[in-house]
Amino acid sequence: WIWSPQHRAGTVPQATCYFRKTIALPPARDASLAVAADDRFRLYVNGRFVGQGNADEGIRVFDIAQRLRDGDNASAIKVVNLEGGTAGLAARLTVVDNQRKTSAYVTDESWKASLSTSLFWNRNAFSDSRWKAARSLGAFANFTVEQSGSESTKSEPKTEVAQLPAPTPAQ
Repeated sequence: WIWSPQHRAGTVPQATCYFRKTIALPPARDASLAVAADDRFRLYVNGRFVGQGNADEGIRVFDIAQRLRDGDNASAIKVVNLEGGTAGLAARLTVVDNQRKTSAYVTDESWKASLSTSLFWNRNAFSDSRWKAARSLGAFANFTVEQSGSESTKSEPKTEVAQLPAPTPAQ
């Protein structure tokens, strides 16, 4: 789970937080992005709207293979915390390249976060250099990745998950 560094875990007000991550990828034959958020989210890849979801729906998995390109790819997620208290975003990008090598990337402190944004924030060309590194709130067990960078042996998350564990306070 991640959130804005301006808020401490468990004391997040009603707020909207924007997240970005740019990853250089080889040509992909298959790719999915699984997202869980407290309370609701909108997902963009390379500036194009992919889908949305909310905490009641659990983990949402999106097929994004057709949205990726060879080289830099931007994932951008807007998360709205409606009730205050706890808030968080957990996401996992899984990519199978043309050599059938599987790589997985999860939300962590390398993602950028901002409580405000501007036009084109979800596009590749947007400069997030003034955005802060996201604050880690703890691991989301369904999205673990082995240290080698290859996919773990856990089964893929399902979209029918009904309940999400609350983000745990950062130590």
